[in-house]
Amino acid sequence: IYGRVLSRLVIAKGNVVVESGAEVGTIYVTAASADDFKLTVMSGANVGLITSDKEGVLANINVPSGTDVLEYNAANVAYSGTSKTAYATFAEAFAATKAGETMYVLQDTSITGDYTVVTKPISIDLGGHTLTTDQSFGFYMYSNNANLVIENGTINSVYQIAYGAKGKITLKNVQAKVTSDAAFWH
Repeated sequence: IYGRVLSRLVIAKGNVVVESGAEVGTIYVTAASADDFKLTVMSGANVGLITSDKEGVLANINVPSGTDVLEYNAANVAYSGTSKTAYATFAEAFAATKAGETMYVLQDTSITGDYTVVTKPISIDLGGHTLTTDQSFGFYMYSNNANLVIENGTINSVYQIAYGAKGKITLKNVQAKVTSDAAFWH
């Protein structure tokens, strides 16, 4: 990759070199093992984060110092915005993500217990994973600033995905499965 600006790059197999001058927000490695791919990030390339949802896969990467690599940890379900701090629950990662940032989901996860209150503009990149809600609704759109973008995955819900008359919710490249009620209610 040279001279390209990509928000997300997914690597399943092969040799990938990110050349100096290229910009990639997040590199997701989906390879089954470290033997299936090789990733080299050249000095002068701008890569925000390299991550995998499989243990031990990131052993075969070559990156300059200063490049953030979030190693797989079975306990981490998501990480928050620019801090690149991983969290064990969806709720923790959501709360830590600042207004205007994107929260990245690392594995299938659930909103358990209380619903998630949305009071700020925030994006959630599901990264091809599934988010399941076990409450009557997953997100409560609490204020006019409650602008939520969910992209790149699946949402499973028994009832509503979101509830509330304020704010805005946008789904991009999302398959929504609601089994017994309307997807959105206000």
